Amino acid sequence: MKKTCFILTLLVIGINAYSQDAEFSQFLNNPVYLNPAMAGSATGPRFILNYRNQWPELQNAFITYAASYDQHINSASGGIGFQITDDAVANGIYNKLAITGEYNYLVKLNEKTALRAGFQASFLQTRIDWSKLLFGDQIDPATVLPLYSTTEQTPSFNKKSNIDIGAGLLIYSKKVYLGASFKHINQPDQSFYQDRKAPLPTRILINLGAEVKTKRNGKTYISPNVMFTSQGRFQEIVGYMMVIRGPVMLGLGLRNAFQNTDAMIFYAGIKTGIFKIMYSYDNTLSNLSGQTGGAHEISISLNLSEGDKANKKRNIKNSIQCPPLF
Repeated sequence: MKKTCFILTLLVIGINAYSQDAEFSQFLNNPVYLNPAMAGSATGPRFILNYRNQWPELQNAFITYAASYDQHINSASGGIGFQITDDAVANGIYNKLAITGEYNYLVKLNEKTALRAGFQASFLQTRIDWSKLLFGDQIDPATVLPLYSTTEQTPSFNKKSNIDIGAGLLIYSKKVYLGASFKHINQPDQSFYQDRKAPLPTRILINLGAEVKTKRNGKTYISPNVMFTSQGRFQEIVGYMMVIRGPVMLGLGLRNAFQNTDAMIFYAGIKTGIFKIMYSYDNTLSNLSGQTGGAHEISISLNLSEGDKANKKRNIKNSIQCPPLF
């Protein structure tokens, strides 16, 4: 019952107030979602599947799927990307679907540095199954059973559609990168009530990182990466260190929400040829520790350009090779 009430509290907050975007611990393994300027940065064609199950012990509290494609196209002088994201809360009682298209323009700043400026447009559809919601005034205090009708106002509609606009920048060399993106610039209205407004807050994201070959062993790389996110009243920073030796990738990270340290993140993956797969686990460190089951995340990537590394650079006009972790 405590877990059910906790999830319902999250739902009421999300419906009547401001909502935040789904988050991914493997943010570099979801580039189309992270920043429209990253589309095509790894040449491609690239296909990525992402799955995240956050707080699995709380009755499928947050489950997110994403499928994306991105590629650099010489005739377009930049990269394109497409993605479908489905974010389900409380076993699908509240659901958000996003279909996104992206384009960015590539500019070669000098022999070692390039800039991509990107734009994205999304079709957003949010849905709520009001019949599955349970409110406090429905529960009988003596039996703790839902015996009564609720006095909560029924929504004007159970489905809402919007157009969402975003933009981003990425500056990078072969070893380092710095990106910034801005989602929900037009702040689409997410309210299910005709007489209320609930604008989706603009999400500001900054991320940077590097990939450095160790002197001791030319086959080993270290890659530090940091991402800062601000959306409405919510702010967090995620940082991790990845070690890459041959096809094996291992990493350790930390998520901090400023008010509290949220989770320690463990990463493990394999990258060989065109194929990359990574698993990560968020171990909750906040006051919810031991109650949520943490978060499980899996990404699977196929980058067809990795099969022809000798031609990868010259196949892009004004090419600057991006960090290999992309």
